[in-house]
Formats: sequence, C-alpha cells, structure tokens
Amino acid sequence: MAAETASPFPPIHFLLNHLVSPPSLPLTPSLLISILSRTQSCIDYSLLISGTPGQRSEIVHELGRACEDWGFFMVINHGVPQKLLSSILDGCRGFFDLEEEEKQEFKGSHVLDPIRSGTSFNVSVEKAFYWRDFLKVFVHPVFYSPTKPAGLSEISLEYSQRVREIARGLLTGISESLGLEGSYIDKALNLERGKQIFIANLYPTCPQPELAMGMPSHSDHGLLTLLIQNGIGGLQIQHKGKWVNVGTHSNSFLVNTGDHLEVTSVPEASIPVIDYSLLISGTPGQRSKIVHELGRACQDWGFFMVINHGVPQKLLSSILDGCRGFFDLEEEEKQEFKGNHVLDPIRSGTSFNVRGKAFYWRIFSRFLYILCSTHLPNLLASEYSQRVREIARGLLTGISESLGLEGSYIDKALNLERGKQIFIANLYPTCPQPELAMGMPPHSDHGLLTLLIQNGIGGLQIQHKGKWVNVGTHPNSFLVNTGDHLEILSNGRYKSVLHRAMVNSKGTRMSIAMAHGPSLDSVVSPAPELLVSSEGDEPAAYIGMKYEDYLELQQSNKLDGKSCLDRVRISAKRYLSSAP
Repeated sequence: MAAETASPFPPIHFLLNHLVSPPSLPLTPSLLISILSRTQSCIDYSLLISGTPGQRSEIVHELGRACEDWGFFMVINHGVPQKLLSSILDGCRGFFDLEEEEKQEFKGSHVLDPIRSGTSFNVSVEKAFYWRDFLKVFVHPVFYSPTKPAGLSEISLEYSQRVREIARGLLTGISESLGLEGSYIDKALNLERGKQIFIANLYPTCPQPELAMGMPSHSDHGLLTLLIQNGIGGLQIQHKGKWVNVGTHSNSFLVNTGDHLEVTSVPEASIPVIDYSLLISGTPGQRSKIVHELGRACQDWGFFMVINHGVPQKLLSSILDGCRGFFDLEEEEKQEFKGNHVLDPIRSGTSFNVRGKAFYWRIFSRFLYILCSTHLPNLLASEYSQRVREIARGLLTGISESLGLEGSYIDKALNLERGKQIFIANLYPTCPQPELAMGMPPHSDHGLLTLLIQNGIGGLQIQHKGKWVNVGTHPNSFLVNTGDHLEILSNGRYKSVLHRAMVNSKGTRMSIAMAHGPSLDSVVSPAPELLVSSEGDEPAAYIGMKYEDYLELQQSNKLDGKSCLDRVRISAKRYLSSAP
C-alpha cells in the first residue's frame, strides 16, 4: 500500500486474515489531507504493556476511540528493533529481485496455499491498471517461508513472532475498550492458533501513475493489520467519506482494523417493527400511525420487520424444508437447473470461490418465475410466492402514502401487476474457518422490496448510520429491506440498505429472499410529484433506466456495495454542469 519511486523497497503487511473488497472510489486530489494533522491516534505500546494503571487506562481509551473514529492508528515504542525492521525489508527486496524462474517455484495456485507470489500488472474491470508484485506467506499457526533468498526464513520467523505479540497485546486493550475482559477476543477467536499472514508488496516506479493504482480500495479481513513501509508514501485511508494520505514514519507500525474486528464488536440492532394487520385492517387512526412508522423505517433504516402478516407458520416451515431438499440433491441433478444467463428463469450454483482475495461461502438457487423442480413442489412455491407478493404490494401501498402519493401510485407507475418477483434461496454451510470467509459481500438489492425468512441461524448484518449491526432471528416474521429502485423512485428520500451475510462454524444457515421489482419494461426514475415542493423544484437525483437493463447490469457484475446504483446517480457537479 505504498507507491514507489526510484530504488524502492517493499512495504510489509502483517495480517491476521484475508481481504474483502468494497467498491473503488475516485481519488480526488482536493480531498487528500495528512492524517497526522487530523488525529491524535498514536498509541504508545509501552504504556499499554507496562505503564501505570492510570497511563494504561488512558491508552485503552485512546485505542477504543481510534478504532471507533478512524479504524486506523500508529503504534510507537513497540520494542521491535530498527535493525530487524530494516532486515525484513531488505530480505523481501531480495525475494523480489530474484529471477522470474526462481520466483515461479513459489507461485502457488490457490488462495490457501501457504506460499504465493505473483504480480498485479493487469487491467481491472474498470480499465484501471493495478501495479504491484506481491508475496504472501502463512506464518502461523504453522510457519512457512520461501527458501530463497538465503536468510529470509530466519528473519521472517523472528519478525512474525514479535509482531504477533504486539497484535495480541493491542487486541487485549481493544477487548477492554469494548467493556469486555482483556482476554475475550483472544479466547473467543482462538488466537493461539489464529491465522497470521505475512504479505510483502512491491510497487515499482510507474511511468504513468495517473492511469494506475497499487491496490483498489478495500477493507481487510481479520482483526488487525500491522504495516511497515520503506519511507515511500502512497497509503490512503477513507475517513468520514474522504480519502486522506498517510505519511511515512520510521520505527513505527501503521495499524488498521479488519472486517472481523468489526463483526466481533457489531451490536444487535433494535430494528423497526411493522404490524401488517394494522396496515391492512386497522382503524383509520391505527393505519395512519403504521403508515408513518413505515415511512420512518424506510427513511431512517431502509429495513424493518413485519409481524402479524397472515402467512401460516406451517407454510414458512414447508418452504424452508422444500428448499433444503433442493440443496440436498445430488450435484448431477442440480446441474439441470444451473442456468447460463442472469435472466434465465431458473439458476442455481455455488459461491465457494475466491473473489477479491476473500472466500464467499454460499450455495444459491434463483427462480425468476417460480418454476420449480419436483423436489420443490410447484404448488408450495406458488402458494408462498402469491402470499408474499400480496404482502409486498400492501407494504408498497403504505410506502406510497408515506411519501405523500396516492396509495396505488407505485403499483400503477411501475406496473406491479406484471412486476418481476424473484425467489432466492441461499444455503450457508458450516464453515471451518469463518474468519476467512463471508456468505455474501456488502451490497444493496435491485428492485423495490426484498422480504426474507431464515431458519433460525443468524448471520445477516445491515449498515445503519455507517456502522454494521447484527439482525437477530425472529420466528414467524419477515425481514424487509428497501431496494435501489425505491431509492430511485423516492429521489433518495428512502435509501436502499447495504447488507451482507456472515458465516459461522457452528450451524448451517438458510435464508429465502423474495425480491419484488417493477415489470421488466418499466423505466424507473424519480416520481415527478416528488420533484416539486413549496420551496420550488427539486432536481432529479437519478437518471431513468429500464428495469431489465438495470437487473442485467447488476447481476452480470460482482456485488460491490452500491456500484450499480452509483451509475444512475446524478452528482451535484454533473447536475450543475448540465444546467442552462
């Protein structure tokens, strides 16, 4: 993560797990500022380990604030000799200077191979060059090292042991900053056998740096990443929505928090609850209150729970059992329903693969028109889809009214009588190493509303006010999230919610999502009625796009935050430049 000029040495990354990539964001020079002029996130490790009780308490507090406000900090007085830091940089540079034939011995072919090296001199989907050589080595619980150059193995063993000790000391302080016992993270995640990965990156001098990046924007898997550099800057972090430069400072570690520290500290949310029976058959006063609550839930959360919906528990259990039956078929039988295109009416497959250096651990099945195999009886799926579609249209009537529109507005404007309904069953098997995997990456859904049921095993997280929160499992209820096309139609008043799926090592999770969208030929754009107010006209924040085109665009690319929605979003700069 450091750009390089003449005669550079590689920066060294120390990770406790793997990498998950959120969307790339444009690097705007005017937004780049020095991190050190903005924060006091400098942790004196010696005071954390051997300071007085008062000094230690203050450092624990600073550590918690750094994790909460920045997810990034610098560690000084860590006790690792400068000579060892220089030696490990020199040793890695020696590896990168080997002949290509010699490095091929350590190429590796799988993300879990203990030693892998290679290059990122390639072109990404967005036509941007990534300009990097890398070496990745597992160093704990079993130590590996390239046999070349001579001496690297001995140096990296000492270095990895010293850095692991610092990481565990920091995690003790972080545990305490969360109000937990100091040993909580260490014991809960079995850090005695925790995965430690040594990553050296070399960013050679680039003849056209304006056309290239060293690495795209991403977050790290795991708990903490400890990094040293060779004095050549290039690392940037995102803070409060803006990119900031991180300076180079000798004899210090730069530390960033990872996805699994976020997961460890993720609270369970008290999400809004909508009583559907009162929306459909309550008194005028009760219904008015529910419409108001529905609007608040869409505006503040983009997510809510629906109770008293009228779907029998027996039907919910039967559809979960039916889908489990499908997943239990022999692979040869499931191949019949594999599908080749995003708009094929039936598609099934697996996400046991690596994307952006992270495992996605999921088996899925999608039925666009609810066409089912004999193992998921057509009558069962048909009854379930009809009942859920009725609930979705009822909710959208209330949402229309909460926007100040006629109750039938969304239904008529987007032709919901012919609206696309997609049945998606996801199976997340027990994962032997959940710290290296995710069920699904952060993403928002296309369409208007997605209604979801689960089998009682948690794992769903949503982003609320910039932080991830767990969503608990509740029997006989639907979890509902707003989609991109409700955000577009409401001109941004109601946001689609980012959510992700985590996996675990204790039980198999299954979820069934029912996505509801417009008809395929509907062009979705902001409702004209919402672009006029007593204060004057409000500019449209999104361009119109046919739903079929949007669906194919999103489903044909990797799930990547709100990258698809961003393509139809009209920025303020774009709007002003087009104004007469």
